[in-house]
Amino acid sequence: MDWAELNPDILRLIAKKVGDISNFIRFRAVCKYWRLVVPLSNLPQQLPYFIQFKRKSASSFDIQFGSLFANITHTLSVQISQLKGEPMVCSLLTSGYVLLRFFQYSKTWILLNPLTGFQVPIPFAGIDDIPIYFGPSCSPNSVENEIDVVFQFEKKLHRIVCLWRYADRKWTKITEVICKCYEYVRYTNYGRLYTFSKLNRDTRVIDIMTGDVVSFMPASSIDHMHYLTEAYGNLLRVQRCLKSFNLLLLNREYLIDVYQLEDAGTNPRWIKVNDIGDRMLFFDHGGSCLCLKASDFEGCRGNRIYLMDFMLYNKEPGWCFLKYEMESKTQMQLYPYELTKKLQRDDYEISWFVPSLI
Repeated sequence: MDWAELNPDILRLIAKKVGDISNFIRFRAVCKYWRLVVPLSNLPQQLPYFIQFKRKSASSFDIQFGSLFANITHTLSVQISQLKGEPMVCSLLTSGYVLLRFFQYSKTWILLNPLTGFQVPIPFAGIDDIPIYFGPSCSPNSVENEIDVVFQFEKKLHRIVCLWRYADRKWTKITEVICKCYEYVRYTNYGRLYTFSKLNRDTRVIDIMTGDVVSFMPASSIDHMHYLTEAYGNLLRVQRCLKSFNLLLLNREYLIDVYQLEDAGTNPRWIKVNDIGDRMLFFDHGGSCLCLKASDFEGCRGNRIYLMDFMLYNKEPGWCFLKYEMESKTQMQLYPYELTKKLQRDDYEISWFVPSLI
């Protein structure tokens, strides 16, 4: 059999079964015909990787990324010139990019695709807070590869929320929304800005494109909102509480409650749920979230939450990963590879990363 003349439809079906991105690249490297039949845009949906940055020289970094679900790690080098200090990886992405902040002398932001090397400075000099949203454009008329970044900053007695968009190789400030200083601001996809009042525990839903309040949710029994995410048609609100803490080992045990929004149009209310079904939630240390269906990935199970924390492992401090099972309300520490031995948590920032070759 001549593999170079394999039916193109069969080739595309095989490519969809190639889960890890490194195997997908090897698949396309077999011959020119395979590369033509399976373009880079046909990369199968990927599980998130953990990603770390470490300075290699004055202008380059080593990037390590690997999977919690398979004992696979990769190391790449990337050139980022004329920047001082260690990078902070700011937010989880679903678009194949990471957002880096360099803050030794001035606060400089870089948008980077670690796999392709594509990078561009972004006009947020001096902004200190990490973004409350960073991902695909919320515009109903968005095109592929448009990126939205939403920042908030305090000004007098208000919080100012700004939406910036990257399209056609340039950044444009789209809109500003003014919120109360006592409101927690959370942003999810589909152009909705959610603000949670620390005073009366109600929630406003604001159209970030116009600034108009489109819905109002009355006070609930939830006293704080840690995470908010869209999850395949549902809005989930996640509260993480400290169940126990071993000061000597820095080990924390959490209890996680999940609430789902019901009757969003007429009588909005939060309903506590003990089962999130086929969904898997991935939270980073900045509060960003990614939701995936376990059935889309071989060997994965739903009703689980994956998060990051700073603990001790083999008597060395570093970032670790926790798997929380909703059914049993128990957590497990995951250590698929050696973590950083740095003493300060900011020395080696990590985040989730969903790879893209575009």
